[in-house]
Amino acid sequence: MFSSLVIAIATVFYVILTIKLVSENIKNRRIQIDPKIMLDIIPDSTHPFLLNFFLENIGNGIALNIRFTIICEPEFKKSKKLSEYGFIKNGLK
Repeated sequence: MFSSLVIAIATVFYVILTIKLVSENIKNRRIQIDPKIMLDIIPDSTHPFLLNFFLENIGNGIALNIRFTIICEPEFKKSKKLSEYGFIKNGLK
C-alpha cells in the first residue's frame, strides 16, 4: 500500500516536470524561429536632408509582412509626412 502511494506521487511529480519541460521547449523553439528586425536611420553624408534607412533581419526566422508605425511624426514644411511614403504606409511583404 505504501509503495503504491510513493509511486503515485512520483508519477505526478514526473508529469508536472514533463509539462514544464515541454512548455520550455516550445518557447525556445519559437525564439529560434522568430525574426528580429533592426532599423537604423542614418543621415546621408553627402546630402544632409536625406535619411538612409537600413533594415536588417538579425533573427533566425523569415520576416514577412513588415509594418511600420511612426510614433513621433517629424514636421517638414514643403514635403509630405513620413507616414505617407509607400513603404511606411503599405509595409514590406
